[in-house]
Amino acid sequence: MAKPSTTSAAEQYAEELREHVPGLAVSAIPRVFIVPCKPKGTQVVDLGRMWCEPERWPEARAKLVDPFHYGPGLVPSVPKAWSFAAVAGKMKPERFDLPNPRWYTLTGEHVPWKERPGAAGKGLAAAFKSMLAEAYRSGGTNTKRAEVVACLEHHRTKGGNAEALTSYVERMLGRWKEAPPTRMNRYTLQRVKVEDAGHLIECVEAWLAEARKAPATSAEAVVKSAARPELRLHALVHALRWLTGDKAADITAANADALAKDAGSNAKSAGRELRKAYTSYTMKANSKAERLQDGEAYTVKARYLRAIPMLEAYPEAKALAERELEEIRERE
Repeated sequence: MAKPSTTSAAEQYAEELREHVPGLAVSAIPRVFIVPCKPKGTQVVDLGRMWCEPERWPEARAKLVDPFHYGPGLVPSVPKAWSFAAVAGKMKPERFDLPNPRWYTLTGEHVPWKERPGAAGKGLAAAFKSMLAEAYRSGGTNTKRAEVVACLEHHRTKGGNAEALTSYVERMLGRWKEAPPTRMNRYTLQRVKVEDAGHLIECVEAWLAEARKAPATSAEAVVKSAARPELRLHALVHALRWLTGDKAADITAANADALAKDAGSNAKSAGRELRKAYTSYTMKANSKAERLQDGEAYTVKARYLRAIPMLEAYPEAKALAERELEEIRERE
């Protein structure tokens, strides 16, 4: 197993998307948690398919504390009030999204993983092929093609890199013609051949011919969307400090690039984006509204939940963050 990355979780994930994930739509709903244990240590626990089955979310805590996941002498430390629904917020699973490979704390903070570069991308690609085969299998006699197209279009339009996806699908078809596609039987956990695989291949070929005519989306958009929440988090922390009198927290044209790199983003525009968010959080006449309404409600709430521990050394700023978090919760 590789050593832990020294880059931020957001940069690590952005690089994985950019270098190893062929334009696939991946859910943002957490699935893998780092569970603290007593007397010491942590354990990685994967909730499996529970992330995409909201009716089972109330069972998530029981799964996290199941002794099956822990070695002798280790006792999971999961608050009794913890709930998966609170971490997921208003996020809902989309039918054709792939499972989120990222690692999270129990509070929903995204943390670096220890996987080798490309491991997550390889796993997502395998899951995509199984999903495509399952979409074909689950369709009726007259709807199989429609199911396959719906799956492929979801990833083409929401995966952020249509060109990478179509290139990957073309290579996948070449392999399928040499070795028929298989799917994972979720009950036996065995790979089984897809019935009438020739028709599945025809459906994918027909989609590919049309997809190549459609305008491509940009991989850069995926990278930016993965890194942007981290920049806004740091902009919020600096803004709350500055608003409570800590002038050393000011983000200026001179220090914005360095602060963006400290936040884990090396993109050329990162410093400018960081300063823009900070300015809107501090200088605008409606700066409070900018802080409380910058994104979906669950995104803003998660940002504050992550900011508060980062303000332990700044009690006045932390108190302000806690007050504003209460306002966010009252609006839910």
